[in-house]
Amino acid sequence: MIHAAGICKSYRNGPVVTPVLQGIDLEVQTGEFLFLLGPSGSGKSTLLSILGCVLTPDAGALDVLGYHVPEMSAAELTLFRRDHLGFVFQRFHLFRGLTAAENARVPLDIRGIDKRTGIRRAKGLLDAVGLGDKVDTEVGRLSIGQRQRVAVARALVGDPPLVLADEPTASLDAESGQQTVELLRRLAKERQTTVIVVTHDSRILPYADRVLHLEAGNLVGEETPTTTSG
Repeated sequence: MIHAAGICKSYRNGPVVTPVLQGIDLEVQTGEFLFLLGPSGSGKSTLLSILGCVLTPDAGALDVLGYHVPEMSAAELTLFRRDHLGFVFQRFHLFRGLTAAENARVPLDIRGIDKRTGIRRAKGLLDAVGLGDKVDTEVGRLSIGQRQRVAVARALVGDPPLVLADEPTASLDAESGQQTVELLRRLAKERQTTVIVVTHDSRILPYADRVLHLEAGNLVGEETPTTTSG
């Protein structure tokens, strides 16, 4: 699914260069539910953005779904993200004024999928995340936990082979966070979707197939939780 070797990334602020990733080597298998864990500033969100073809590494090799990412143009990367990737964000990034179903089908609208098909698939995913009775509800009227479920449905509605989630539980209470990750894991396993989750929330680690620990831009450890759920 993903092969990364020697991934480096720095940020420049005038004459000051700050290294963020320092030679990351990483393999991700198809259908894996992988967590990237580390303190603030460890580089985990930057690594997720690189794996999601949003940021370009300064050095290193990266293959995602068989595509050699460094050789792709900006236009090709845009289409690649549209057609093959799903994203779940900490702050949801939903469109106020639109219903749950309208938000969930946004990726299909961008692809040019006809409206009838988009509505049917969006309603199917919302039903799968327990929001079958909220499809026509404007998202501003939903609870925070319900909004994150809409975000999960949106990430999966196009059946992407790879989903990337950046701190998906950070805005949620403990119960809602656990329910969201459990739901994402169940739906991903049903679809053989690979999921990479960035988190600092140790409470959800049992849901991972594998946890990679980052510190100061380096992978410093790996563990396989012994109480994986689902």
